[in-house]
Amino acid sequence: MNNIVAWIYGASAAGKETFIRKIVSDNSLKIIDELGWSNRTIIACEESLKWVGQFDSDPKIEMRKQIPDLVTESLREKENIVLLIKGQDVDLEENLPLKLYGLLPNCIHSIVFLKADTEQLYTRGQQKIWWRPENTKETAEGWLNYQIELLKRIINKLSIRAINSNTEDYYLVELPEKLL
Repeated sequence: MNNIVAWIYGASAAGKETFIRKIVSDNSLKIIDELGWSNRTIIACEESLKWVGQFDSDPKIEMRKQIPDLVTESLREKENIVLLIKGQDVDLEENLPLKLYGLLPNCIHSIVFLKADTEQLYTRGQQKIWWRPENTKETAEGWLNYQIELLKRIINKLSIRAINSNTEDYYLVELPEKLL
């Protein structure tokens, strides 16, 4: 069976790492079946979880450019794997999902977009170490809109599905209207 590479996107504080950790640790979740990932080994690209850029000149941003090669190596001679990558805007800016697609043309490549309400993003964001007091709900909405614009550049090349991430009771939902 072909391997699946799934980039997990969503606004800051949408719960990307939480989603990945939960999916990797609990293969009985209904959403796994809904995504067509049942009967596969689900793993995370740990580097994508560790190398999270928090500011423009963060050296971890440069490190993320290694993700396509690391994923290629980790899937070498393996079958029936779902590999989850925590995506960041910088990955889209650097075209990493399409670079990985070119390196692994026999894999199924997709994007899972975690959709959370602006109020939820704002509330969660305030708990993050990188959150600044001057950030507002509009700031959070602006970050989301920027990511959506970046995703629109590749939406016709990779399949994309949306999941409600307001709670950890994940279920498929419609894509944000701005992505259609």
